[in-house]
Amino acid sequence: MRNEAVRLLKLHKAFLALPTGNIIEINNIQLNRTPSKPKMQITTKGSSRKHILILLNEGDKNKILNCVNEHIALINNLLKSYKSKVSIDCI
Repeated sequence: MRNEAVRLLKLHKAFLALPTGNIIEINNIQLNRTPSKPKMQITTKGSSRKHILILLNEGDKNKILNCVNEHIALINNLLKSYKSKVSIDCI
């Protein structure tokens, strides 16, 4: 505990302008104390589908929309071959 306090004081003297939280974060990184990854909350309520919107510029939109059905069929076939429960659609 004493070594950690000394290390924190040295960091504070080296970086006087930094807020305390940043100094503690630097100390934790030096000691390989990284925060754990957040856990996903899985629920059975709500929509069973996830929607992903892909924004396109005019040029890309025209290229894709000319053969959108072919793209959708190809992607859905690939997803099915990987035994995925996901499928795509175009609105």
